[in-house]
Parts: sequence; C-alpha cells; structure tokens
Amino acid sequence: VVFSAFTGVAVTALPQPCATYCTLFGLDGDSGSEVKKTYGPPSAMKRARFEQIVRDAKELSLLVLDEASFLGTPHLHHLDVRLRHLLDCQQPFGGLVLLLAGDFHQLQPVGGYALHVSLVVEDVAPLTLKALNIPRGKQSVDGADRKGAALFREFERHELTLQMRAADDKRHALHLEELRNGIVSDDFLASLQPLTNAAVKKHGEKLRFAPIGVLSNLERTAFNYLQAREFAKFHKRPLIWWRLELTGTHASWLDKDEEDRLFTEELGLR
Repeated sequence: VVFSAFTGVAVTALPQPCATYCTLFGLDGDSGSEVKKTYGPPSAMKRARFEQIVRDAKELSLLVLDEASFLGTPHLHHLDVRLRHLLDCQQPFGGLVLLLAGDFHQLQPVGGYALHVSLVVEDVAPLTLKALNIPRGKQSVDGADRKGAALFREFERHELTLQMRAADDKRHALHLEELRNGIVSDDFLASLQPLTNAAVKKHGEKLRFAPIGVLSNLERTAFNYLQAREFAKFHKRPLIWWRLELTGTHASWLDKDEEDRLFTEELGLR
C-alpha cells in the first residue's frame, strides 16, 4: 500500500510510505488544468524516486489518494497514464486498486471542476447551464477532462457517516455535520465558550496550543508564527526558523534589499 494526497500538510498525517501527488508520480502541480496534454513515460529520475518511495513496486496493489476534493478529472487521467508507465501495466491505474478519500464539501481544485461537479456539467445541456449562469469551464472533445470523467464513472461510492474524531460526543458530532452543510445553529453558538486565562489554567495545554480556526492563509500564517513563538517560550526551547528559497522568474527580479524586506514582512516565507 502507498498513500498520497495533493498537499504536503495532508501527507504529514498519512502512514508511510507516502508522498504528495506531484512528488510521488512526477506530475506538474497544474496538471488538473491541462486538458489537452498527455504525459509520456517518466524520466529515469522520476521513476527512481517513485520506486524509492514505494520501496517494492512489484508488491504494490493499493493506492490511497486522500483529499479527493482537490482533484479534477484531468488529474485522474494523468495519474492513470503515469501509473501505466511506472508499473509497466496497461490496466487502468497500472493495475492498482485506487481508493479516493475525501469530502467534496471541502476545497475544490484551483481551475476546473471537482470530480463530482464535472459529472454533472457533462450531463447537463449547455443551454441549461447558461440559463443557470454556470460556466462550463475548460473542456475538450476527447482530452484529459473527458477521459478522467470516464474513469471516475467506474468508481464505486461508499459513504462514511460516523464522525470518528467526535464519536464519544454526539452533540459535537452533530455540530460538525451542521457546519459542514453551512448551518450555524443556536445550539452550536450556545455551546461556545470564551477563551479566558482561567480556562487555560484549568485545561492546561489542551487550550493553550489548541488549533485555531481561521478564514484565510494570511491569518493562518500569522497565528502559526505567534503560536510557535509562544510554544518555544512556554517550553523553554529554542525557536529555529530559516528562509524558504525564492524561485521562479519573479524572484529573479528582486535585489538583495527587496528580498530581505520580503522575508521580514512575509511570515509565510519562514
């Protein structure tokens, strides 16, 4: 078994062996918007990296791909083609059993439609979509989007209904299900309590460094930095940070002073 997900954050919570979609299969990050491109055989370096991660490709039978909501139908097609090359097998997905896991209420792919939306858009008449003011997005006649949709139609759907993280707290599980569907109930609001110094003292580190829900990456980055400082201070540990390398054409336009200022002001770069 090998595990994968679209983002590095999700991969860190997966069992080994695991790697991101792009790293494991050697596919581009924007492959979900490439409807006309077809990937050829992987380079020797990409094949070697795949074999290093999965350890024994000949024994591989199951691929678990988390964060399915991030995937579009082109992702599926490109993955199918790449696995056929990597495993030297012309069966779908190189003969592997592919288990897609995720929640389509979560983030959708950047550019293009999520897997389930693509099936709806394909089956609804263009005039109806236009009347409903639903854009058709980037589509082709027989490209990666259509081929990926054909693959997705062959999957079996199994719905998991038990919230395991809150299995012992039915009220909280109900609140999570309501929030998932965009419902903020009075009972949920009544269950919230202010975060006070007394509460932190009573519950200790469970509240002191508990996850904080935010609405954007800007807030997330700021809170991560502040919490890391507080964590190091509280536990009397050194806080080590380093600069992330700036790459790409735009990065080459920065002079030394501009780069130093960017690293100082943008917390997400360290």
